[in-house]
Amino acid sequence: MSTWHAYADRSALTSGTELLVTGGHGAVRLRTGDLVSIETPDRNRISGVIIDRTRGRVLLAIAGSLQIRLRSGGTSEFLLSFKLSDGFSRESWTVQ
Repeated sequence: MSTWHAYADRSALTSGTELLVTGGHGAVRLRTGDLVSIETPDRNRISGVIIDRTRGRVLLAIAGSLQIRLRSGGTSEFLLSFKLSDGFSRESWTVQ
C-alpha cells in the first residue's frame, strides 16, 4: 500500500473538480488499497482509500460511507499551471 498526495482545484470534491496526484521522484501508480490525501485550496485535507481501480477509473472511500469516483485526465488551467519541482511525477484525475 502506498500513500499519495493530491491537490484539488476547488474545496468541494464535486463533479468536475480536478485533482493533481503527485508521486515525488517515483511514477504515480494508484492501486486498490492505496491512501490518497487531498489538499483543497482552503488548506483542508481529505483522505480516502482506493477501493477499486479499473480501466482509468478510481473509486475512493472517504470517511464514513462517502465514495468519490474519479476518472483519469484533466486539462484545466489549474493543472497546466500547477508548479512542482522538476523531476516530480504527476497524474491528473477528475471527479465524476
